[in-house]
Amino acid sequence: MLKLQSLKTLATGAVFAALLVAGMSMIPSSGRADNDNGSRSDNDNNGSKDEKQMIEIGLQVASSSGIVLNMHGKDRDMVGLG
Repeated sequence: MLKLQSLKTLATGAVFAALLVAGMSMIPSSGRADNDNGSRSDNDNNGSKDEKQMIEIGLQVASSSGIVLNMHGKDRDMVGLG
């Protein structure tokens, strides 16, 4: 009886360990996103350049859509980022 009980306990532990290992292998690793030009890099040092482009695009979209922006007393960059 004691052997049967210890065998059940051992089998339960082995199944649990197998499920744990299988579950951990299914978890995806941390992904990395492509930047706008399709390449992957950790730090392309274009943050400032990209932000300036976004500001200009935002201001151009507003003006081409006929939106009149009140820029008096406002930061142009923040308005462009919208």
